[in-house]
Amino acid sequence: MARALANPVPTSAPRQGVDGRTTLAKARAPLVTDGRIGDFFIDTVAKKLYGPKGAGGWPDNGLIKGDRGWLPVLAAKNDGARRVHQVVDWAGGEGAKPATGSYVGATGLVSAIGDAVDVRGPQGPEMLISSLTAASGAASYDTLLPVAEEGGDNRQRAVQGIVGAGGHLPFKTVSDAAAADLLPTVKVVTILDATDADGGPGHIRVRVDAEPVDGPKHRSADRYLSTGVTDSANGGWWALDTKSIAAGSLVPVPVDADAGKELIAVGLRAYISVPPRRIKLTEFGATGEVNPTVDTAAWAAALARIDADGAGKIIELPTCKPGPTGGTYLGSSLQLTNAARNKTSIVGSGFAGPQSSTYSGGSRVVTNISSGFPIVLGSSLAPYTHFSLHEFTIDNQGSPASGANILVNNAAQVDIYVEHWRGYHGVQIENAGGQAICRLNASTYYYLTGRSMVFGLAQPYFANGVYVDGGGSYSCQSAALFMRASGVYISKHESYQATDVAWDFSATGIGVQGVWLTDVLADSGASHGYIFRGTGPMAEINMTAAQAGSNNGAGIATEASTLLNGLYVNGGLFVNNLLDLDLYGGKNLNVKGLQAWYAATATARLNPTMTGGVVIEGCQMGHGGWFQAGGLPSRTPYCALIATGADNYFVTGNTMRGATVSAVADGNAASATRVSTGNRIY
Repeated sequence: MARALANPVPTSAPRQGVDGRTTLAKARAPLVTDGRIGDFFIDTVAKKLYGPKGAGGWPDNGLIKGDRGWLPVLAAKNDGARRVHQVVDWAGGEGAKPATGSYVGATGLVSAIGDAVDVRGPQGPEMLISSLTAASGAASYDTLLPVAEEGGDNRQRAVQGIVGAGGHLPFKTVSDAAAADLLPTVKVVTILDATDADGGPGHIRVRVDAEPVDGPKHRSADRYLSTGVTDSANGGWWALDTKSIAAGSLVPVPVDADAGKELIAVGLRAYISVPPRRIKLTEFGATGEVNPTVDTAAWAAALARIDADGAGKIIELPTCKPGPTGGTYLGSSLQLTNAARNKTSIVGSGFAGPQSSTYSGGSRVVTNISSGFPIVLGSSLAPYTHFSLHEFTIDNQGSPASGANILVNNAAQVDIYVEHWRGYHGVQIENAGGQAICRLNASTYYYLTGRSMVFGLAQPYFANGVYVDGGGSYSCQSAALFMRASGVYISKHESYQATDVAWDFSATGIGVQGVWLTDVLADSGASHGYIFRGTGPMAEINMTAAQAGSNNGAGIATEASTLLNGLYVNGGLFVNNLLDLDLYGGKNLNVKGLQAWYAATATARLNPTMTGGVVIEGCQMGHGGWFQAGGLPSRTPYCALIATGADNYFVTGNTMRGATVSAVADGNAASATRVSTGNRIY
């Protein structure tokens, strides 16, 4: 049954309420048209609040963000035995700075210094030094000092116990370090206060086994070596810790340092690149007089030092003692073939001079290795770089029938400036994968039973990127043997009295490509000056201003079987050869501007196998040969050029003298491209 409400509410039509207020925000002040009556507005740039909007517009309520606060700048002040902090300035705030002069108290700033907090802690235990000697008053390194450890036991311990074996002992100055009598277990010191000339503040020095050649150094009062052994002559020396400084980095040096080194001004200091560490063989007993036992031990010790210290070292050879035994003995192959021996240099004081009974001055390495290689640079297992052999003589007295004095094996950035006396080959270069860039700068070779330089003898390697500048070969089998090579540049190298072909291009395997000979000389009393032969391809051989004289064969010879394709002879002088050009094989042979005189037979001979194209242009040729007749020289009327059936030759613009029979003689009537034109004959 429905019940009526006790207080019934009358109902009527619904009524609309008042609109709500809105807060607007934009990067500017409000416009009259913004918002509605009762709204608020925030200027996000000026940080101001406007509103509520009325009939007259937007009232400005001011900033809603205050100024940045100030940070106190404190200074320590003395208050008797106390140390307190005083506010001496304010920083980082906006608006007016607060007042200065107040002090830091326990709960805030205080005006009286007596109410400030003492920032210094309580006094620690007094340091007592025992075991002082009355004579010197100096503490030794077994002096007991009180040390507060974490446990707070304050027990006295010796200084050595504090530092620990092998730790860094700090000294204020170099003089303090020099006055110290250290235990042998102390091997590292730090110099806290040092000038740039002495290594700079905070630099590290380590024990060494002899007086350092240069750089910051000092000698302490003790006489221990780095091994802990006492040595009155060499012990106690300390040097800048170069192991912690990579070669090539910059360290401070005095402004008046070695004038030969480039100084770089940086601020108020002068800096220089740290050179590789020098290791003298004399440090290990070598004297410059050959002594197999002593010298072998010295080499072993030097290599052990390199293996321990790492790559980038210089082995310095001693100067020869006067007399027939001057030099340093090398008993076994010097293998610079691992990562630790990478970037190793061997330097001497100069060439020891001609082979004689007396050596005085310069450096000489004497060996009796009858096979193999006295010095090996690099490894076939990994490419190594930056080897340097400079200013010494290598004398291999072992009468070897193979090998070379120096083997460059898969190594790049090699620089060799060495004099060779005796041995088989001089330098053999076997660089794989184009790793090379090997420089043979003015190296000289004497009395080698093999070749001075060999390029690409061993399969599958080849010599790539070799530069030879200057030097010479004397009474060797030949100056160079090219078997597998590319990118070889040889300039101003002379070969005298070769016992075989002076320059031998015997291509095999992948062959020879890209060889430039500039201003070189060939002199062989036994055979040709330059020969091109072998079973491998050969191309892009360039000869500029080359010379050939007194060869008991041709100045240039090509064998019938050669695969030579592209020989370019530009200029040059050939004199007193059996004949100057003896071309049996190859194609695309170009001879221009050559001067060829006094050949014993003919200046040039093209044989029937020559079908690939020969150009002889703008040359001066002739005079046939000079022979003795009745005690007086007489000229024999040979041809300047004999083409005995050769095809495809082009002879033009040449000056031919002394060819009374015919300048160009060709006994083959078969049709072929043969051009002889514009030649001047008289």
